[in-house]
Amino acid sequence: MKIKRIFLASLLLLASLLLLSCGKKLNKYGAYISELRQDYYTASSENYKVSAITGSREAPFNLDGHCTGVQEFTVITIEPSVYDASKKYSYKTFINGVEYSGDFLPHPFGKTYSADIVKTNKLNIITLKVLCAGASEDFTLNSVRSADMIDAEKALSITCAKLKKQIASLEAGGVLSAEIYIRFMENPIDNSGGYYWYVAFLSEAQNIYACLIDPVSMEILAVRD
Repeated sequence: MKIKRIFLASLLLLASLLLLSCGKKLNKYGAYISELRQDYYTASSENYKVSAITGSREAPFNLDGHCTGVQEFTVITIEPSVYDASKKYSYKTFINGVEYSGDFLPHPFGKTYSADIVKTNKLNIITLKVLCAGASEDFTLNSVRSADMIDAEKALSITCAKLKKQIASLEAGGVLSAEIYIRFMENPIDNSGGYYWYVAFLSEAQNIYACLIDPVSMEILAVRD
């Protein structure tokens, strides 16, 4: 029984150490993370293409190399299959089981509309009702992240290892003269599809050091150094 108790105690200690190490990079750089897009959701029909991103970001958002405080967010975007600038779109959605409603706002440069909700979605789905001209359509947006994909912590660690010298040049006396963006996002390179982690350090001098990472293979696909 004594050996069993020692074994169990060892397991508990190991678990505690793992929990302490988890999020080490995020904790170290937490005060500098201006944006963390932690998930991406999609749905579609004949009438709409729908997507959503969620996480936390600087408020007000400013690309200046400093993080001045963040707030939660979920942004839902719709793209009507037939664009008509005269039409108005509204929504009802559930984020973490809580209902939110309002109007979609048109994108100034594209044929899409978006709604910005000050809450991070913690679930794998977002339910949405799109309303326009007396008609409505229901959607269940599903997370595109899967169990074999790395998380934001791992993506940041990979970037820190790849850009160790560049990041070190931004640090002095334990202070980082930069802000960090960690985004789980659609393929930004071409139209072949897929989702990637983008991690960037933006310095006060507006220098950008960044990596684009495959979330499954952990391969670094692009580097800006």
